[in-house]
Amino acid sequence: MRELAIIAAVVALDRVTKLYIRGAFSDSDLKPVIPGFFNIVHAENPGAAFGVLADSPTVWSSALLAGVSLAVMAVIGVMLWRPRRTGAPNSPLMRTALALVFGGALGNRHSTWPTA
Repeated sequence: MRELAIIAAVVALDRVTKLYIRGAFSDSDLKPVIPGFFNIVHAENPGAAFGVLADSPTVWSSALLAGVSLAVMAVIGVMLWRPRRTGAPNSPLMRTALALVFGGALGNRHSTWPTA
């Protein structure tokens, strides 16, 4: 149950921050949070990490990214809810880490979420 709460919190925080940035910033806007160290920049990446697949045909890249996300969530789901079956450590720290990754993967399925 704790893991479900973590997953829900990560997805909600992901959605709220993305909706806020899209509503409050123009493309490529920059807002210093800690000058010279940390800025918020509105940049959208249609691909995966570091722009991988950003220039690929939309149907193929979307299908591949959705498939990878679903596979990651399936593996992490089994590790979370059937740890003995996978031999995964069952410590609270490991379960929290897995829930955070699961929530991040679910939150990044932005193409299936409504936008403002």
